[in-house]
Formats: sequence, structure tokens, C-alpha cells
Amino acid sequence: MALRICSAYRTISTDAVLVIAGLIPLHLAAEEKRDLYVKAEINDEVKRQQRRGRWTRKLIHNVEDWTSRKHGDVEYYITHFLSGHGVFMDFLHRIKKIPNGNCMYCDEIDDAEHTLFCCPRWENGRNKGLSCCRM
Repeated sequence: MALRICSAYRTISTDAVLVIAGLIPLHLAAEEKRDLYVKAEINDEVKRQQRRGRWTRKLIHNVEDWTSRKHGDVEYYITHFLSGHGVFMDFLHRIKKIPNGNCMYCDEIDDAEHTLFCCPRWENGRNKGLSCCRM
């Protein structure tokens, strides 16, 4: 359901797509109700899950703020940007849809960060204050 809500590729991590769609996984809601002994096991699982969705985590620091916002709808392009799974050459290369992951305009690795913040092709559409500084 989360994939359809935000028009995501099925390769996006479950954690990232649930955050973007503003959904809480049922297993996490149930885990919140467990007693202190079980919470120690949950902390270990959370540590493992934190390795996934790194790009989304860089952009959405506070899940509660994101899910309770009163503006902006999640849609195809926003989902691609927030997940890093979309029309970026590096991603398409990783899923073996194209032969290499370099930007067709400047030959740098074309990921979400490059496209939105660094690529000279899109410079005119950006604010003048942004620069290519890897987040």
C-alpha cells in the first residue's frame, strides 16, 4: 500500500517507503506495547534497521515532524528524491536497467544528491546559495 501511496519503485526499503508515505508498520506499533524485557530485543532490531534508508534518513531527520506536517503531498518525484530510488542513473544502474550510473550531462555519479544539488544541468533551477557539498 505504501508503494502505491507515493508511487515508489518496489526496490525502496520498507522503512523508507513507510516514512515517506506517513504509515506506521503494524509490527512497530505492537512492539511499543511490549514490556521492558522485550524492549531490549527491539533495540537490537532497530539498530539493524538503521543501516537501511540512509539517504531518506539524511533528509527526514524527525519522522514525527514529517508524518504530522500539514502541507505537501507525497507524489512520484518527491518519492524518488526522498528515497533515492527513481530516475537517477546510479539507481537504474544498480538495478541493472542501464549499463552505467554516470550523469549524461557531466559524467559524475548521478544519484539523488547529485541531480538535485550538484549537476550543472539543473543549476538555473536551484537557489543560488546551494552548492555541491555531499550531505
